Amino acid sequence: MRASYEVVVPPAAEVKSVQLPKILRQKGTQRSTATIELACDGNPVAKVPVAVVLEVSEQAARPDVARQSRLNLVLERGPVKVSTTGQVLADANIGESARVLVVATGRVVEAKILSRDEARLVEAP
Repeated sequence: MRASYEVVVPPAAEVKSVQLPKILRQKGTQRSTATIELACDGNPVAKVPVAVVLEVSEQAARPDVARQSRLNLVLERGPVKVSTTGQVLADANIGESARVLVVATGRVVEAKILSRDEARLVEAP
């Protein structure tokens, strides 16, 4: 690897954070750019882009929740919490919204995937 430019930071600078763009859930090699934030005494001093090569395994490429998986669908309003069984209509990942079939009623709703076995109903604004 060759550096395309030089970054000068104080000797006491440390890595504060590393950010990667969203990684595609596809098996194989992916090239991307990570951003490394350097800080000195808690204060940011530089953000440095770094080229990275990621190897995505077959297991890592699988969705968190596969199509037709059943999960607990939750609606909370104040002190009231209602839950029922839902079935995911398409592959989804934690943190994403997905269409979910409410098994008891046959109604399709939008829900945010919270974990492999739970989603929260997204209410219309």
